[in-house]
Amino acid sequence: MANEVVLVDFGMSPFAARVMIALDEKGIEYKSKSMIIVQYIDEVWSHKPSLLPSDPYRRAHARFWADYINKKIYPIGSNLWASVLKESKSVTGQ
Repeated sequence: MANEVVLVDFGMSPFAARVMIALDEKGIEYKSKSMIIVQYIDEVWSHKPSLLPSDPYRRAHARFWADYINKKIYPIGSNLWASVLKESKSVTGQ
């Protein structure tokens, strides 16, 4: 367990992508985790104020919107950003 590398990331994150590339280039095996870590932190350190609402309906609503943003909004922004970068490279000849 001491040699296990766990990357807490969101798959589409350019920052996480850099780390994944570095780990792959070095041949280091790793496990990837995402939004689950937020729930884990909230449950383990429950003596501190909760990150999510205490009401089950409101908590589910917050989780829904976090999941929606991760699966719908973020990919749209990523695709848009990638197309802008691709367009700027074609204009500059890179």
